[in-house]
Amino acid sequence: APPLEVPPGPPSPYQPHKKASSAGRWVLFSVLVLIVLLLVATFSLWSQLARALLAPQPTATRVASTSTQPAGGTQSQPMQASPIVASSTPARTITRTPTAFFTATRTSLPVYLPSDTPVPTGTRGPTPTLLGGGANQIAFASDRSGAPQIYLMDINGGEILQITNMAKGACQPAWSPDGKRLVFVSPCLKRQDQYLDGTLHVVNADGSGLTSLMPETGGNFDPAWSPDGSQIAFTSIRDGSAQIYLLTLATNIVTDLTTVSNDVRQPDWSSQPAWSPTGTQILYTGHSRLTNTLQIWVMSNVGVDPTLLIHRGDLLWNFLSDWSPDGKTILFNETEGSQELGWLMLFDYQNKTANAIHLRMQAYGTHADYSPDGQWVVYETKDTEDTDRSDYDLYLIHADGSGAIIRLTNDKSMEFNAVWRPIPGK
Repeated sequence: APPLEVPPGPPSPYQPHKKASSAGRWVLFSVLVLIVLLLVATFSLWSQLARALLAPQPTATRVASTSTQPAGGTQSQPMQASPIVASSTPARTITRTPTAFFTATRTSLPVYLPSDTPVPTGTRGPTPTLLGGGANQIAFASDRSGAPQIYLMDINGGEILQITNMAKGACQPAWSPDGKRLVFVSPCLKRQDQYLDGTLHVVNADGSGLTSLMPETGGNFDPAWSPDGSQIAFTSIRDGSAQIYLLTLATNIVTDLTTVSNDVRQPDWSSQPAWSPTGTQILYTGHSRLTNTLQIWVMSNVGVDPTLLIHRGDLLWNFLSDWSPDGKTILFNETEGSQELGWLMLFDYQNKTANAIHLRMQAYGTHADYSPDGQWVVYETKDTEDTDRSDYDLYLIHADGSGAIIRLTNDKSMEFNAVWRPIPGK
C-alpha cells in the first residue's frame, strides 16, 4: 500500500524567533536614543546651572546700591560700594570714581589770579598769559599812607612796595621802556586831571636814584616815555594853556608839539599824550572850541599833521587814550559830558571808519593801560555796589572784555594811575 502522507507539521519555531529578535533590536535602539537625549539635556542643564553658580550674586550688588542711597533719593558717593562688586565688576568702580572728584572741583572757589579766570563760553583769541607779557607788576599811585605816593605791586597779589616818599605826594607814574625807571609828577596831593604846580621826576624801580628833570614849576604833568627811551612827552601849562611838549633827555631840551591855532577846528588846548608802539605817532586829547567837547587826535612824533581821530558826537567826551602793543587798537575813555566815571571803549585804528565799541557793557572805568602782550587791561573804578565808599580801586580785565573782572585792590584808600611794567632789561 502506498505510504501514508504525513500532514504538514506546525510552523518551525525559527520564524517566530526571527520576528522576536528584530523587535528586540528596535527596543534596544530606542533605549539608546533616549539615553543620548537624556545626556544632552543633562549637559545643557548642567552648563546653565554652572554659569548661574559662577555669576556675581545680584543680591550683593542691590544691597550695596541700596545702602548708599540717602533719604532724599540722590545717589551719594560710591565709596561705600561692596568689595564683592568692586572685585567682580571693576569697570563700574572706575566709572563712578570721577563723579566724586568732579563734585569736589565744583565746590572750590576761584582766586583772583589771571590764570584762574573762568573761561568764557564764546570764541576768544590767543590765551592770555599770567604775566601779561611783562614783569608781572604794576606801578600805581595811592594815598594809603597820607599824601599819594608811587607803589609797586605784583599782579598775583604779592607784597606792595612803596617807591616814593615825596613830602607833597607823587602820582602819574610812567615806565621807561626797559622797565628800570619811572617818571612821575610831584607835587600831587590828590587824584585829579591837572597839576598846576607839578614837575617831572625820575626814580629807579627800587626807589633809588631820585632825580628832578625840570626843577622849575609851571604845571608839568601827563608824562609818557617814548618807546626808544630817549624822550618824554608831557603836558604843560607854562605858556598859559595846556599844550603838549617833548623833553629830549640827552640834551634836556624842551620843544612844543601843539600850540593854539587860529583855525577854530583845531583844539585850543591839548593834554594826555600817548606814544604809538613804533614811536612815530602820538595820540592826545584835544578840546574842541566848536562843540566844547574832548576829542582824541593823532599827530607825528614831531607835532606834524594833527588829525582828528575820535569824535563821537557833541554830547560825548573822549579822552585818556592808550595804544595796544600791536598798534591796531586804541583804548580810550568816554563820558557823557563831565560825568565822573565813564566807559572803556575800543577803536579799530586799522579801520578808522568803524564805530568804537564798549570794552565791556555796563563796566565803568577810567585810566586804562594795556599789558605788554596786549592780552590784559588794568584800570581804576569805584565799587558801585558799596555806596558807602567813594574811593577808587584797581581791576583787571581781558583785553577783549571777556571773562571775569578781577579786583586787585580793596583798600579804603584811593588807588589810581596804574601802569603795567615792561620786562626789565629789554
